[in-house]
Amino acid sequence: MRMKMQIRRIAVWALLVCLLSGVAPVPAAAASFRDVPAASWAAPSIQRCVQQGWFQGESATTFGMGHPMTRAAFAVVLCRFFDWEMVTPQKGTYEDVQDPDAWYFSAVETAYANGAITRQTDTFRPADSITREEMVSLAQELEQNPDVRYCPHGRPVAIELTRKDLEKQFRRA
Repeated sequence: MRMKMQIRRIAVWALLVCLLSGVAPVPAAAASFRDVPAASWAAPSIQRCVQQGWFQGESATTFGMGHPMTRAAFAVVLCRFFDWEMVTPQKGTYEDVQDPDAWYFSAVETAYANGAITRQTDTFRPADSITREEMVSLAQELEQNPDVRYCPHGRPVAIELTRKDLEKQFRRA
């Protein structure tokens, strides 16, 4: 059981790393943000995330490098990353997320429906910046969510291996 939790923890952290990094070639359109210097340590990750459709720039020519991310924007990123089917209930879960026409309404509701965010208070505070502790809390929520098993492309993000499976793989069984 301990090994299963370790593998699951590694898989969750790998998902978060994948969200913020990448290795594939980048189309020219994704590399055209004026505020992202080509020599920046973050440039390849930004380009990969834009290429995958997980992030968008603040405009067609600026990414918003160095700008904080709102909680609402992060909910949108989660929905894109996990390729969740969007839900749009008639009434929002949070008191401050009630307008179905708000650009983030469905993303917040979808992230809630998929267990990525929980209702610990009556408000979501969509315009607030996401904090490091909220990111840690989110990672824990995702780690404990049994439905997060596949990436958006259908590949498993975690597998369960028994000791016998490992011994067989290393020809020790």
